[in-house]
Amino acid sequence: MLENEEDEGQSRLRTLSGQIIKLVDDNVRSFSSEEKDKLSICNDSMAFCMREGNKCKALWEAEECLKVLRQIIEEKDDIDF
Repeated sequence: MLENEEDEGQSRLRTLSGQIIKLVDDNVRSFSSEEKDKLSICNDSMAFCMREGNKCKALWEAEECLKVLRQIIEEKDDIDF
């Protein structure tokens, strides 16, 4: 059972990472330097957790990174006319 949960966590992390990459690729030109810095910090935190073998924390960081990314994009959509 623990192995299955670990596989599900890895699968979820891959899914989130794919979503993050797609959103960044689609929107990178519109990001300010400050927004790029925020996203870089999120990514660095996630990568650090993965290197340290803390998969639960890496998954949490990926979810938070996606939230931050979506918030940045939504704020931009609210400003565009």
